[in-house]
Amino acid sequence: MRFLAIIAVLLAAACTPPAENSELPPVTTEALPVPPDIAAVVSAAMPGVAITSGATDGAGEYEVTGTLNGHEYEFDLMGPDGGWRVVEIQRDIPWADAPAPVRDLVATAPNGFLPERVIESRQPADGSVVYELFAPGAAEAPTIEVRFMDGEAAIMPPAH
Repeated sequence: MRFLAIIAVLLAAACTPPAENSELPPVTTEALPVPPDIAAVVSAAMPGVAITSGATDGAGEYEVTGTLNGHEYEFDLMGPDGGWRVVEIQRDIPWADAPAPVRDLVATAPNGFLPERVIESRQPADGSVVYELFAPGAAEAPTIEVRFMDGEAAIMPPAH
């Protein structure tokens, strides 16, 4: 009988959740606020955008997400030396929303394909737009990138 009592105590202990550890800090999933100087640069790049989150890589780059008119945007910023500046504004779009010259170029390119995902990446420095096209099953990196500027589309060389 004593043996069964010991087994019962061990089973009860194994099924009991561990005690709260008051020494551990609480875990939070709350996004950190975007610094005012970075928020001002993003708002100037896209007036009316509602900033939802931001994060730094610690090496002079900052990424901000926001929404406007039902679209989610990602802003890549460089700085702070010389001040923060938006270097890229990205959003996912349907393939049908890409400009006709971009779609036509991809349709006639060797190894052309129907993209599963399209990222529209505006480049404020020169006004161009880069379309990052992901082939079905290739979610890790774009299969083709097409630069669109002044009505002209060109396939970009592969990144090294």
